[in-house]
Amino acid sequence: MKMSANIELSIISPIYNGVTTLPTFVDLLVTEMGKMGCSYEIILVDDCSPDESWQIIKSLCKKNKNLKAIRLAKNKGQQIAVSVGLQEATGECSIVLDGDLENPVSEIPNLYNKVKEGHDIVYAVTKKRNSIVNTLTSQIFWFVVQKLLKVDIVRNQLMMRGFSKQARVLFNRYTEEKRTIAGICMDIGLKQDKIEVDINPRHSGKSNYNFIKRLNLFIDIVLSLSETPLNFIIFIGMGLAVFTGSISVYYSIDDPFYLAHNGDLFIAFICSIILFTLGIISRYLSLIYIEVKRRPLFNLDESININDGHQ
Repeated sequence: MKMSANIELSIISPIYNGVTTLPTFVDLLVTEMGKMGCSYEIILVDDCSPDESWQIIKSLCKKNKNLKAIRLAKNKGQQIAVSVGLQEATGECSIVLDGDLENPVSEIPNLYNKVKEGHDIVYAVTKKRNSIVNTLTSQIFWFVVQKLLKVDIVRNQLMMRGFSKQARVLFNRYTEEKRTIAGICMDIGLKQDKIEVDINPRHSGKSNYNFIKRLNLFIDIVLSLSETPLNFIIFIGMGLAVFTGSISVYYSIDDPFYLAHNGDLFIAFICSIILFTLGIISRYLSLIYIEVKRRPLFNLDESININDGHQ
């Protein structure tokens, strides 16, 4: 059980391979909290980093009792790591940000003030990423989600965001394993707002989110927020049926054996559509399969300064 504490602000940050950034990141957080003058806790969730991140986190926690830390027993990804931190938060306001120094720590007061004004979820949004590739893929993603799939979601949002206590409590009621923070926040509703921020240049190394991880996250967001892909399948099927039927009738008038002579390309095209359709349906079925198993969302390896029975 968590012990009650009059904490005004909880800072939650997922950590993965943070050896080069952790000391600076925590220093910046503590300095910013000192300027704000409110009671706070900083919750670092180590997503089973293979480097020495946990050793550094333990050392930092010994120096500052406002620091709390959790190490997951297995790498579960950013979405679950953030969810773990929100489950352990006790503050009246909670702010999530990445620990790689790209999310500007200096914007924490702005998010905090927006929440204190009465907003339940406050997004940090940015128009520019730290590379041309990331900027391009981000714009494609938002175009597909908003324009093609008609999903009403805050555009260009970062992981960085603020939660009121009510929004955090509601967030923690969502138990699905295949989760996206963006999807849950949209589903919660309540009073939402956003602030525009400029992300910092990458401190060192490469992003832990490669193209495949971004693509998988994109698919999870789309499938968790919209049934439009299934509607597309229906429309594509109907359109192909009309198109191929019309072409077949048109050319068969002069040549009854037209399809017999020119069927290879047609069959290949139809097969590709079938594979695409089965892929989308299979992804929906896999999401159902994962959820019905009702496995634990995460397992803890170790925790520090967390009053939940784990040592």
